[in-house]
Parts: sequence; structure tokens; C-alpha cells
Amino acid sequence: MARHCSLDLLDPTRRVLMTILKRHGQASTETLATEAFLSIGATRQHMQALVDQGLVSFDLERRGPGRPRHLFSLTASGQTLFPQFYEEMADSLLAAVEAEDRDVRDRVFTRVAQAQMRRTLARLEGVEPSTRFKAAISALEDNGYFPSVTMEGTVARVSFLHCPLMGVAPQHPGVCEAEERCMRAAFAVEGIERAAHRVLGDPVCTYLVPINN
Repeated sequence: MARHCSLDLLDPTRRVLMTILKRHGQASTETLATEAFLSIGATRQHMQALVDQGLVSFDLERRGPGRPRHLFSLTASGQTLFPQFYEEMADSLLAAVEAEDRDVRDRVFTRVAQAQMRRTLARLEGVEPSTRFKAAISALEDNGYFPSVTMEGTVARVSFLHCPLMGVAPQHPGVCEAEERCMRAAFAVEGIERAAHRVLGDPVCTYLVPINN
């Protein structure tokens, strides 16, 4: 798995090789060596290192007798090292949505919350009731909620130290309503109560979840 988050953190020679691959889509050792002004041996060493990091993969092409030719290409992890403009795009989309009528904004942000709910619930399909609570906590952890659990008898106090939707929730109540439905569906037990709500001024959102033994 790639350990880098930017091309700038790569060895300069490997950065050049990655850029050549980006331009060509797929390239042989010979092409990479020629364009990077490297020997074949040095190119192979650098490419093997990039393969080991999960940034590059290769296919073998056979052309008659002799050793097959390596054709290298960027992996999905390698592609992400090149400039991405997700934050700028997200800011532009948010600005566009905020310029719409209140009903439109609420529908959009509610659907965002519903998408978050679907990602969480997808992790819980087929989970046995006896392990549902533990699996739900794990799924919510992976989705950025940072749940903290304390037991009060047969009730679990589940507090979320982070809310991935807090940036839009205060202005769009539909987001919190969708999130609450997500929590009830995730834990899948009767009697769940919301005991604290960040939008209302509490330090964290907290749910009281009965634990069925």
C-alpha cells in the first residue's frame, strides 16, 4: 500500500518516472529509461520500488522468444498522488447549493446524510444480532464518528466525538433527522434515545442504546 500522499514526497527520479507513466498511460522499461535518462538496470530498480509501494503495477507482454517485456502503469494509489481538486470542487458545489432555495438545500443535504447512512448500513448486512452492537460501533468508527462507549447497566451510552456532517447540520435539520434514522437502523434495537445533541449546544451527540443479552 502506498505510504505517500504527494508526488513531492517521492525520490526525484521516481517522481520523473511516475510523471512519464502519467503521460503515457502505460510504458515499457525501455521507454521509461530513455525518457528519464537512466540505464535499464537503474530503471528496473526504481520501478520495482514503486511496485512494492503499491504506486505502480505491470503487465507482462510476450513478443516471441526471450524474456517478456514489462509494461508499467499507475495504480489507483499512484493516480491519487497527482493534484486532485476535490476540496475546491466541494467548496464550489457547497456554494452553489447554498445559493438555492431552502427546500432545495434541505433535500440535497438530507441526501448527503442518507448516503452516509447507506455506507454505514452496508457494513452491517448479514451481521448476527448477537454481534450487531460491536459491528455497528466499528462501522461508525470507520465512517468518522469516533464513538466512545460507556455502559450504564444494560444501556450503552454511545457518544460521538466527531460528526462528519457538523459543517452542514446546524443549518439543515434534515441532516440530523437522517443521521438519527441511521443510528436506529445501525443498532437495530428498540428504545434508542438521543440524550445529547451538538446542534443544540451539547459538546457531543449521544445515544442511549439498550443492549440485548
